[in-house]
Amino acid sequence: MKSLCLTAIHAGIMPVHQERLAYIDSCDFSRYFDKAVELDLISGNVDREAIIFALKQYYAIAMLDPANGHAVSDVVDPLWHAHMLFSEEYAQFCSIVVGEYMHHTPLLKNDDAMRMKVRALYDYTLLRLRECFSHVDERMWPALLDERLICMHKGNQSIYIDMQAARLFPANLALAT
Repeated sequence: MKSLCLTAIHAGIMPVHQERLAYIDSCDFSRYFDKAVELDLISGNVDREAIIFALKQYYAIAMLDPANGHAVSDVVDPLWHAHMLFSEEYAQFCSIVVGEYMHHTPLLKNDDAMRMKVRALYDYTLLRLRECFSHVDERMWPALLDERLICMHKGNQSIYIDMQAARLFPANLALAT
């Protein structure tokens, strides 16, 4: 499997980032993939390694850029859901990676303002993924049409306190909540 530590290419990577990237790398997400398949959240035909790596990239971006929110692709989102089902493991993982629980906010399709926000967050997330990683799989991180936008987690300077001082990117108020 690809390693986040080896693919992270951003010049600002600090030891605290490397430690947390190594932790993300060390986690075995196979059970979450199996649970997602079992619940018909994803097809067993999905590339297991690619989707697990894509979710790890999402968690890495949340850690590297805690002041800003991010949106996940509709391809990767079901694996995130499956991870959250293992609530104690997920809570511990979040605590280690970003310093506190990373909440999931689903998109309400009839909320135009929220749809515009998730659109901006998804585009921003793709930008940061491409800046930080030498490989971003377009099957896992496609350019999405608005009807395929799905969910997000928020960011701002008052959450993920453990990582705020080490963040690689400035806070953008439009992307924070």
